[in-house]
Amino acid sequence: MNMSAAKSFIWGHKVPTGVIKKKDLGSGYGVGYSPSTHEVLLYDYDGVLAHVEIQVPNSIGENIILHTRTDRGPEGGQGYMMAMFPVALRVIQEQYSHYAGISMTPAPGAATKGMISLLSRLRSVVQPVGPIGAMGRARMELAHRFLKTADRAKASRKAKESKGTRKKNVDPQAFDSEAMLETAIELNALREMESADPMGMHVTGVTGQFAEQLVGAGSPLLDGGALAWHKSATVTQQATLLMSMPMAAVPRLVAALPQ
Repeated sequence: MNMSAAKSFIWGHKVPTGVIKKKDLGSGYGVGYSPSTHEVLLYDYDGVLAHVEIQVPNSIGENIILHTRTDRGPEGGQGYMMAMFPVALRVIQEQYSHYAGISMTPAPGAATKGMISLLSRLRSVVQPVGPIGAMGRARMELAHRFLKTADRAKASRKAKESKGTRKKNVDPQAFDSEAMLETAIELNALREMESADPMGMHVTGVTGQFAEQLVGAGSPLLDGGALAWHKSATVTQQATLLMSMPMAAVPRLVAALPQ
């Protein structure tokens, strides 16, 4: 039992002042929402570990903007995003549904990887609004094949790290070409799902030498897509994703979340 879990066991779970508890993760960890700061927070007994800031625009016709920050512990932790983002989606549906949509500009590290991994898997179980036709079904099948490919690539990378034949990236915020290849494959899966069953999601990849829409209406079909973004990023060591979705997409994503 780690120190935070031990403190929680002895003294009880501690929710930071001004935070509404949303989810108990066990072992002394929880996720909550701070109305005064518009933040979804991951915390343990010793305080806040990381947060998602919901930047509120001046007009309801604009998008809210999500910013992720690490307050304590490893910078850009992928696990932090995986814990916070589902809660953030629920909070957005409850508190911010009157705004136009959501925008994010994640950096090229572990948090981005966690975001895309979560979104692609969540998107894969979203129920279609209506019939998607034979071509749509084919593209959804292709998307699932992309996700399986990404899973195999991750398993291979983790196996090499455990055997010591690949050095684990000590800076989770830094660009890691092998790890981000999995993200590129997941982005191609998102592209196929968005083509088969559009919900208005857009992702543009930028590397300093490359700028192209990777997901959403207008994105190239059945070419390199995000793999071209990844190839350019491997050269420049820069990889940014400009992401947006309309607020109408949020209830569909929330409905697909595990209860």
